Amino acid sequence: MDYYAVIGNPISHSLSPFIHHAFAKQTQQQLKYEAIQVVPEALFKMLSWLKEKKVRGINITLPLKRQAFQWVDKATQRARHAQAINMIKFLESGRSIGDNTDGVGFIRDLDRQFGFSLKNKKVLLLGAGGAAHGILPAILNEFPHGVTIWNRTESRARELVNQFSLQWSHAIDLRVDSNQSVQASHFDILINATSAGIKKEHLMLPAHLINPDVFCYDLSYGDAASPFLECAKKAHARACSDGLGMLVEQAAESFREWRGIQPDIQPVLEQLRKKLKI
Repeated sequence: MDYYAVIGNPISHSLSPFIHHAFAKQTQQQLKYEAIQVVPEALFKMLSWLKEKKVRGINITLPLKRQAFQWVDKATQRARHAQAINMIKFLESGRSIGDNTDGVGFIRDLDRQFGFSLKNKKVLLLGAGGAAHGILPAILNEFPHGVTIWNRTESRARELVNQFSLQWSHAIDLRVDSNQSVQASHFDILINATSAGIKKEHLMLPAHLINPDVFCYDLSYGDAASPFLECAKKAHARACSDGLGMLVEQAAESFREWRGIQPDIQPVLEQLRKKLKI
């Protein structure tokens, strides 16, 4: 029996065990997958212990993604771009490879569920934390018309732009907007990568940003996504979505890398929506 785990703090809410066991049943794979709570100061010790126990792979969730990037022996290009990992694969040699499947999960969900492409689109990314770091490289690789970062603390947004602007400056209009200038802008898609919903805080956005021409996507799901999505529906947004599909898509990418098999996402996503009643 092969063993896998997801680590984070907190972790009791994680849907990853359900998702990966559903993938395993669907593809007739024999594995065990469990959730383990790990505080940041114990992360490296836990990763080393899991490696010694011959765990085949690990998923990493908040708030450990950027810290775990420092531990792995090698990181994929998309992980290096994000400076964060959400999965580790152990080779037969024992060496660890870190990857970040958040971005590809987001892009695939946009395409699979909505047939929506970011190419030549004007993107407003709300937030400049770990979630934004995870998806921004994938967004830029789709060659949007431009990406604007809006964050309550503008200095953090500027740090994020500075991290990515050099590599993509030849093709992408990547910039920070203040509240004053964003009021005069129009976008094709608004992506909520903030923790406002989780913290039950209200996003103070100019009213015109959400309109019948804009697609609103929240990276979270359930109660955390409700305030933003309810606002989008009231403003008759072109379309709106939570991040549950992204969660399943990024998990499927991890599963494929670990097991060499691509699971069918749709039935698992439907099971989850029924389970969560969303």
